[in-house]
Amino acid sequence: MSVYQITIDTEDKESVQKVIDLMIKRGLLKGINFEGADLFQADLKGTNLFDANLNEADLSGANLNQANLRGTNLIGASLWEADLSGANLNQANLRGARLPRAKLQRAELRQASLEGADLFQANLKGASLYAAYLAEADLSLSTLRDANLFGADLTGAILEKVKITPKQLSEIIIVDE
Repeated sequence: MSVYQITIDTEDKESVQKVIDLMIKRGLLKGINFEGADLFQADLKGTNLFDANLNEADLSGANLNQANLRGTNLIGASLWEADLSGANLNQANLRGARLPRAKLQRAELRQASLEGADLFQANLKGASLYAAYLAEADLSLSTLRDANLFGADLTGAILEKVKITPKQLSEIIIVDE
């Protein structure tokens, strides 16, 4: 197994995207450490970021459509208006992540941790949140229509004006303290 160490100037967006494109082409992003990285509006469509560390990274406006983020750490990451539609986020850790207006249609978030995450106006239509942990998450004005919420824990979550069906409400867990 080859180990690569690359130092790039994250202020130069064009260079960052070129390095990412090269790494995507060579399949080198699995398990990568991009903690705190500035990946604003990065094109990571279909990328395999399985088990990567993206804690505190700025992925605002990024294209992560169909990306594999299974088991990825995104604690405190900024994903404002990011496109995560169809992405695999199963068992990902998004604790405290900021995802306002994120596109998460048909995304897989099975057993993902979204504790305290900001999902204000996020589109989760058709997403799978099976057994996801959403305690204290802000889902205000988000769309959850056709989402699988079976076994999801929304204890203490903010659900103001959420678009959801009565059947879906019967599938979630809310612990009354």
